[in-house]
Amino acid sequence: HWPSFCSNKSPRIVEILSKNIDKIAWDSLSSNNSDTAVRFLIEHHSDKINSLNFSMNTNVLAIDYLYTHPDKILWNQISFNKNLYSLKLFKKYYPNTKSVRLCDKKLVVLAKYFTRGEDFQVKDTTSSQNHQIFDY
Repeated sequence: HWPSFCSNKSPRIVEILSKNIDKIAWDSLSSNNSDTAVRFLIEHHSDKINSLNFSMNTNVLAIDYLYTHPDKILWNQISFNKNLYSLKLFKKYYPNTKSVRLCDKKLVVLAKYFTRGEDFQVKDTTSSQNHQIFDY
């Protein structure tokens, strides 16, 4: 039941997880998009981040972490990230990546950006609620 528990969005989750480090399902916690869970991972257990799940995490804090730690980005997974804020990763790093398979919707947005030369605006914030989420 720990994988399900680690996906819980309650702010109190960290309090319980801190006392049960050996039981944490790191892959499930890496998917948890609550600010509390993402901060806990980044600030205390960044070595335990599951890059596969964290690359798809829609939380702005997770995306900001990946922005400063591009070695943790799994490009095939980040292309499925439903938060448009993740485009800032492509803006900075995509021209330097090789053979990245992107999901169709992200590819369309990127194609528009790169072919028209438009600068897409990315609003920096600590809450993912202000960012448009793709509806797949």
